[in-house]
Amino acid sequence: MLFRRLFDKYKPIVRFNTRVLSIDYQGPVIRLKTTNGVYSAKKVISSLPLGILKAGRVQFIPHLPEPYQDAINSIGMGN
Repeated sequence: MLFRRLFDKYKPIVRFNTRVLSIDYQGPVIRLKTTNGVYSAKKVISSLPLGILKAGRVQFIPHLPEPYQDAINSIGMGN
C-alpha cells in the first residue's frame, strides 16, 4: 500500500529501461548520466543489479565508500 502511494505520486519521474552510466552525488543535487540523457534530483532510489555493481559498469562520483564496495564484492551470486 505504501509503495503504491509513493509510486503513484512519483510515477511521472520514474524511468524504466534506461541504462545508468554514472551517478554523481558529490553536491546537493544528484546527477544521473544515462543513455537517455542527464537527470538531476535531490534524492535517488536505485535498483542496480548486483552484477552491474560488481562489474563496475556504473561510475560513482565520488567512488562508493570502501565498506560499501567491500560489501558488494563479498556478496556471492547464485544461478
